[in-house]
Amino acid sequence: MGRTRRTIGGIVILACATLAAQQSQQSRSSASGVYTADQAATGEKIYFDTCASCHGPDLAGIERAPALAGSSFVDSWQGKDLRRLRDRIDTMPPTAPRSISDADATALIAFLLRASEMPSGTAALPRDREQLARITFDRGTAAGANRPPAAAATGAAAPPVSTTSAPTTGPSFEWT
Repeated sequence: MGRTRRTIGGIVILACATLAAQQSQQSRSSASGVYTADQAATGEKIYFDTCASCHGPDLAGIERAPALAGSSFVDSWQGKDLRRLRDRIDTMPPTAPRSISDADATALIAFLLRASEMPSGTAALPRDREQLARITFDRGTAAGANRPPAAAATGAAAPPVSTTSAPTTGPSFEWT
């Protein structure tokens, strides 16, 4: 009788551990608050130091450098995992690929999520690429669902991005 209970107890523990492992590996949406406000603020500074000369001070893109905010950016990344976005950042800038550190790239992603009107959360966006692969770029289905309540009610966009003067020329490349 005691051996049977131990066997059943072991099976129950193994089943619980398996379920917990599966749940921790399930993907989640970027609309669920996967970055912190501090990460996005750091990413904004990095963006203006590293990216704005090609993508513009308003993230709207310049020449062949695509927009990094707005409907075309959201549409092109919708449903893709954040690891793909992280891997794309590795190709930037075209004159110095892989020059952006993991910490800076993660902060940039947080800034791009904020610029895409996705809410911040309490946990920092992970640097680990395998963890990023389990987060899907997704603003949700309902219009305004990811905006703060006041902004959703008025139809307002996310808070404006800081702007600085930036050169209007840069190398040509495609993001998608």
